Formats: sequence, structure tokens, C-alpha cells
Amino acid sequence: MKINTQTKKKKVIVILVVIAIIIITGLLTFAVLEKRGFFGDKQDNSKIEKTDNTDKNRETSNYNSSDNDKEKPVNDPQQNANNQSPDIDGFITSTNISYEILTIRTQINELLPEGTCSLVLSNSQKSLTRNSNLINSATSSSCYGFDVPISELANGNWQIKITISSGQRIGIISGEVVI
Repeated sequence: MKINTQTKKKKVIVILVVIAIIIITGLLTFAVLEKRGFFGDKQDNSKIEKTDNTDKNRETSNYNSSDNDKEKPVNDPQQNANNQSPDIDGFITSTNISYEILTIRTQINELLPEGTCSLVLSNSQKSLTRNSNLINSATSSSCYGFDVPISELANGNWQIKITISSGQRIGIISGEVVI
């Protein structure tokens, strides 16, 4: 009889240890994602600039986004019907400074098969360029992300310009960050 109760106690202890390991693994995963800015704040006062490839005209639309009231640019169906390759549409989802690194994240309002993103950070004295590939989720794409060491940036206002290219299509996302 004693052997049977000891076996049951061992099974309970093993199950509790496995549950504890799963919980600790989940917390560590959350901490790593938080450190890398995966759960970053939304960018306020972003500006989206669309480039029309056919006649090089530019349209600009401003919008403010906050956690409670998100507005997304709307594609004009009339324009899409007339243009075989409409502009790529998207916005900056976050600009964070953490651990001396500026992280910039984007979202593109459609699923693109392939493409590249090019970031230009500029102020009145300096310009920096970074490149990344597109990544896809279930219904949209985004730039892989940009991580820029703060040591490469002077204090002040920096203009953000991200050019997204996919095939013959191009889109420009603009914004600003203060260092």
C-alpha cells in the first residue's frame, strides 16, 4: 500500500514540475519579446505619402492614431480600377527607444508576395539609410523592422521615410521621431 501512494506522489510532483517549467518558459518568452519592442506603442502623428508611378504626382494624407481611436488610410476603389498597379499603402506602427536602440515598425495594408523596405532617417545635418525585407502575416505585410543605435543619431527631430517596393509597385511611409 505504501508503494502505491509513493508512486502517486511522484506523479503529482512530476506534473507540477512540468507545469512550472511551461509557465517559466512563457514568462521568459514574453520578457524577450517585450525587450525587442514587439509590444511597442503606436506612433502618433504619422504621415503617409503615396507615390503614383505613372505621372509622379504625390498625394499626402495625415491621420492621428491612438490606442483608442485607430484610423487607417482607405484605398479608393475608383483609383484601383483605373490603375493596374496601385500604390502600396501602410503606416508606422511604432517608434520606440529602448536599450539605446531606436526601433521602427510598420504595417502594410495588404499581403505582398515579396519586396523590400528602405528606411531613410534624416535631419538638417545627417542622413542614415537602412534596408530590410518584407515579412507576411495572415492578411498583411510589414517591413522586417529597423533597429538603429542611438549613438548614430544626434538629439533632435528626425524625419522618417520608408520606401516599400514590391514588383512595379512603390509606396512611401513618412513620419517623425524625436531623439
